[in-house]
Amino acid sequence: MTVVNPHSRSIGGVVLLHLFCHAIQCKPTWILWCWLPSFLRLACYRILEEAGLPTHALSKVVQLPCGLALKRVNRSPFPEADNTRFIAERTSLPVPRILDVVEGFGPGNYGYIVMSWIDGEPLQSWIAAHTQRSAEEIKVYGQMREAIESEDMDALDAAMKKMRALPPPRLDMSEGAAELVEDLRGAFHELRELSPPSMDAVSGLHGRPLTTARCGGPYILGPFRSQDDFKDTILSLAGGAVAYRLPELRRLAAPVRSTQHRICFTHGDLHDGNILVKDGRLAGIIDWEHAGWYPEYWEMTMMEYHMSGRPLNQQFWDAVRPFGTRCYDAELALEYALWRCTCTGTIADASGDDLSCPRLQI
Repeated sequence: MTVVNPHSRSIGGVVLLHLFCHAIQCKPTWILWCWLPSFLRLACYRILEEAGLPTHALSKVVQLPCGLALKRVNRSPFPEADNTRFIAERTSLPVPRILDVVEGFGPGNYGYIVMSWIDGEPLQSWIAAHTQRSAEEIKVYGQMREAIESEDMDALDAAMKKMRALPPPRLDMSEGAAELVEDLRGAFHELRELSPPSMDAVSGLHGRPLTTARCGGPYILGPFRSQDDFKDTILSLAGGAVAYRLPELRRLAAPVRSTQHRICFTHGDLHDGNILVKDGRLAGIIDWEHAGWYPEYWEMTMMEYHMSGRPLNQQFWDAVRPFGTRCYDAELALEYALWRCTCTGTIADASGDDLSCPRLQI
């Protein structure tokens, strides 16, 4: 059980934490708790948010006693909770158990999700622990730290130039990776074997709109009656200051538009902070708010979006090969080009005119 320091929390918050901990361990009491009006539970969760232990400075998730987590979301919490429950019911993927969901009132959507806490380290930490760095790279890192501590911007700039000139570090997958790789492959297989409600429609669960963090989102899209409508909408988001690139974008879009893709249930935000690892095994997959029924390539292209310019992550997923031998080169070529021409990802000067994807040139 997590121990909360009473000296750093309000007395009311500590008392409520103890009461809440008792309620969750006693099924009849928890049933009564969930029967309370939503405005009362909402007020309690606001207090618990302050009394819990934040996972890190920017996280909206706090850890509570008794193996619980409380997450505040700045939108309706029900899509994320329903997506997580759907995965828990239909697959063996390790996901949080949803215990309560309550939506706020007033201007702007927000709410809280109470769920089980999954113990594990983010995949990014596992990758960092399995990274091999050269002696020269370690030396330059030391120079960067010294420059930062001394606030010597010239020295920092020189060290960063040296770092960029070095070859990328290498990920060592020779030890302690086999079980994690198999776990991830199995999880992707299960996810992609779920039967969609429609062979062509693109939407959130239960026909809801989709949300995506792509290119500065979140954006709310759809639902779409067909994948062609979805693909056309994604293409239409590009333009504006770089409208002269549209002929090239349409050329890249043609083979993707003409391909009838499978519709798969897709997490849609699988960066290395949403995959948890413990003792070398997959411990959890979290944050399902962007999940939905997408064309089969969307999971891969969104993963590539999150690891753009991060060679260690690219090395890891190249070794895992979560999609088997399936190749989505045309889809990645289009998506990479669109990232450079859409909303906050737009590169509006000539440096953005080369739309070729570096990952396809390796």
